[in-house]
Amino acid sequence: MKTLLLTCSTLFACMLTAQNTSTYSSDVPNKYFKFTLKLTKESPGFTPPVASRAFGYTGLALYEAMVEGMPSNISLVNKLPQFLTVTSPSPGAVYHWPTVANNALAGIIDSLWANASQVNKDSLMTIKNTFNQLFQTQVSTTVYNDSKSYGESIAIDIFEYSKTDGGHQGYNTNFPASYVPPVGPGMWVPLPGQIALQPEWGDTRPFVLANTSSTIPGPPPTFSTTVGSPFYNYANAVYT
Repeated sequence: MKTLLLTCSTLFACMLTAQNTSTYSSDVPNKYFKFTLKLTKESPGFTPPVASRAFGYTGLALYEAMVEGMPSNISLVNKLPQFLTVTSPSPGAVYHWPTVANNALAGIIDSLWANASQVNKDSLMTIKNTFNQLFQTQVSTTVYNDSKSYGESIAIDIFEYSKTDGGHQGYNTNFPASYVPPVGPGMWVPLPGQIALQPEWGDTRPFVLANTSSTIPGPPPTFSTTVGSPFYNYANAVYT
């Protein structure tokens, strides 16, 4: 009987280990990404550049949390600029991927949308706790605890990586008072009350490429107000 129980236990562990992320529904990420849309609309300073950055790192956290459960995929460590390390799965550990995803997403969203209202932070924790309570009934205590811890570690790793890109807490620096727009022919002339949005955003670390030199288009036509000049014709076409 003891041998039979041991065999069944080993088989159960092997079955869990063999499962990959495609075994499960997308309920967890769908719930969180839908909630980030609400957070973005209701959190101060989440302009398009700031929001797109937060979405990017949220996606990266989910991917790195799940990649060990996707046999055809590989980690993006050493693939993305300056992304040098991330927590590795514990040898022999069995992970319940919905639990991993739940805690990774809750952690990274809480960090990236750090200025969210207390009401929205409470809602985020409610999502996390509701899923965790459900998943605790579906797997063993060891699998649940390992999965929760792994997801939390991935969230911390990705947030620490995000802090090095030059855009950390960009929701506080959308309109820097110190920025003075250049003046001269062909330069942007702000209308009364207009100020530049994230004027230094181009210095933020690119998300995929090491640098953007290969993607920069050629120079525009020479600025000119002469009717019929290439620049004038282009500008007039836009205006028209």
